[in-house]
Amino acid sequence: MKIVRDRKLKEISFRLILLVLSLYLSLFVLSCGTVKKIDIPFINRDSSTEQEKIIAVLETVEKLIERKQVKKVMDYVSLEYRDEQNRKYNDIREYLQSIVRDYRVIRITRATPEIKIEGNIATVIDTFGTIAEPYDPVQGVPVNLQGKVIISLQKEPDGWKIKSWSSLL
Repeated sequence: MKIVRDRKLKEISFRLILLVLSLYLSLFVLSCGTVKKIDIPFINRDSSTEQEKIIAVLETVEKLIERKQVKKVMDYVSLEYRDEQNRKYNDIREYLQSIVRDYRVIRITRATPEIKIEGNIATVIDTFGTIAEPYDPVQGVPVNLQGKVIISLQKEPDGWKIKSWSSLL
């Protein structure tokens, strides 16, 4: 009885090995080198492109402003910041603090920006909409504005930082 069972087990094992080998052989013969490795960009991505990193910075700044986290926003602003109104790093921080202090709700929407990168400098044309509701509806002025801005970013050792921000006429 045991001999018959061992014999059947060997026969099943042999057929299984034969089946696996025939599958490998058929794949080898039928492929004839026509099988190519497919690069699926959204799956095999090792690192982000510079444009994606810049978009991530702008989206993060947008979300942090909406959450009124000015201190974290300033992590994305270069110490060399200067805008068209001649505001520097500390000036823009004070300006942002006054906005979050005066407005109860801030909502920002943005379109996909146009980005041009030349070395460590990037220029972004960003289309946006901003709605802000003041804490004091009698004294405060509600904001509802849309427009385009030019944002200059500089690549620093810890990532892309906003170097200037100006409206596009």
